[in-house]
Parts: sequence; C-alpha cells; structure tokens
Amino acid sequence: MQAKARGGDALASDYIWNESLMSRLGEARLERLLRYIYTGSVDNAKIDARIRRLNDHHAMKRLMTTADQCRLAGFVEGETKGEARGKEEGKREGMLAGMIRGIQMAFGMRPASERALLRKTREELQAMFDALVAREPRLAGAL
Repeated sequence: MQAKARGGDALASDYIWNESLMSRLGEARLERLLRYIYTGSVDNAKIDARIRRLNDHHAMKRLMTTADQCRLAGFVEGETKGEARGKEEGKREGMLAGMIRGIQMAFGMRPASERALLRKTREELQAMFDALVAREPRLAGAL
C-alpha cells in the first residue's frame, strides 16, 4: 500500500517485484496483488514491461495470464457500469419525451412523434421541455 501512495512508478519498483516473494505467492494472492496494482494510477505498459523482465519464465507467464485476466475483468466491469448508466440515461430521456408529449396534448398542441423525440439528445429534449414550460404560464407554478 505504501507503493501505491507513492505513485504509479513505485508500483513498478523492485520492492514490489521481488521474484523470490512472487514465487511464494499463491494464485489468489497474486491475483489480488495485480488487481490492486492495475486499479492504481499506474502505466499498464510499465507494469507489463516489468513482468517481462522477470527471470523466472514460469512466474512471468503466470503473471501475464493473471494480468490479462485482471484487465479483462476491469473491461467487463467498466462495460457493465456503462451499460447500466446508458439504461438509466435512456429512462430519463424517455420520461422527458413522455412529459413533453403529455404537456403538448394537455394544452391542445399537436404532439411530436415519439420517434422524433427519441432521436433527440437529452439536451435537445430539455430545451424543448423548458420552452414549453416558458410558453405556458399555467405550467410555471405546477412544476
């Protein structure tokens, strides 16, 4: 943990990459160590280069495999989080589009098509909503 506090370069130091220590780590501890390193503010290329400089080829292969697994796990986690954020944003845009159509219908305006509204960006939808509220004084107090 001290190496992480010192910055990304400390995570590539000899202190961390002691081969005799690495050879005694079990798979679970080795994976935990690499996950810890790869989640820090570290240059992945420096860590990969450091792994390739190991004299013990078996350890090097083990570490590279584990490092690749850590990166893949990070990628999958990021993709999952991004997908969740995208769904949440889509729900908000859908609600905003529905409110726009509801206001248009409630005040006798011709409602925009759902497809046209859903092709707009969140910013465009918000601008449309704000314009409707500003145009209709009865809405200003209700919202």
